[in-house]
Amino acid sequence: MELARGSNVNETQDGEVGKRAAGGAAIGGTSAAAWGLVRGGDVGNRALAGAAAGATAGAVSGGLQSTETSSLFRNFVNKCLSDKGYSVIGWQ
Repeated sequence: MELARGSNVNETQDGEVGKRAAGGAAIGGTSAAAWGLVRGGDVGNRALAGAAAGATAGAVSGGLQSTETSSLFRNFVNKCLSDKGYSVIGWQ
């Protein structure tokens, strides 16, 4: 694990929070805008509200997952252990 940490591989997924928030904003905004077109009303306000709700949901989702070990870090450690003859059966 020290080799992985020393190789600048992120141990957790904390960098994903912003990406998930932006993705949520895009999905929420476009969904709400489409709903506004179908149901009538102020499409811009609906899109803005949807984007805010989507960004919040994405940020919360990203925050909850940010403490999980990143798959790249796990793969790096698994490869190093495998090269040394160890068999990894799982992570807790």
